[in-house]
Amino acid sequence: MPELDGTEALYDFGFGPGQLIARPIIAWSLSDEGSTAGLIAFDGELVRVDCLSSRFQGYFDPITGSVSREPPGYAAESLAVTRRYFSARSERLHMISPEFMGHRVAMFTSLGWQFKSIAGWRLNDAGDLAPLVEQTSTMTDPPVVRRIDGRKLRGYAGIVDANQAAQLDVGGPVEERFIGLRKLYLI
Repeated sequence: MPELDGTEALYDFGFGPGQLIARPIIAWSLSDEGSTAGLIAFDGELVRVDCLSSRFQGYFDPITGSVSREPPGYAAESLAVTRRYFSARSERLHMISPEFMGHRVAMFTSLGWQFKSIAGWRLNDAGDLAPLVEQTSTMTDPPVVRRIDGRKLRGYAGIVDANQAAQLDVGGPVEERFIGLRKLYLI
């Protein structure tokens, strides 16, 4: 389920006292065991915030200014209702969630950094979530939405937000705080 309220995940990556990193929650997920967690871009993939164990410090709600270790109640409730609906169906469905926050797929080629806007996110039967980008092969062909598999795409560097893309585009430093990029692209 997409995150629409601007909730962020706070992390302590050891940059010093009081130096937490805030990353936007892209979507909310519900595990098979029933736990709800936010998804963020980390090391070029989307990961559940609880997979980063002790580094995760909580969810920041920009509307109230509060921090909580638990996801907002509406996320768990909405996902539970959705699960009940889709569990009642016999066929497996591919689901597509829109992208609202301007995330981009970052590619590093011989020409430098290139960015493709993400049109949405696709969840497949195996539970893998991947970005969808528009792709054209010629000037006359209409754009086609294509699922990006970072494991198979040469030059794939990760998923960045609009601010990170702008910083990379002007030759800004690539540092550990770019947690949406694969480690291999960090300096």
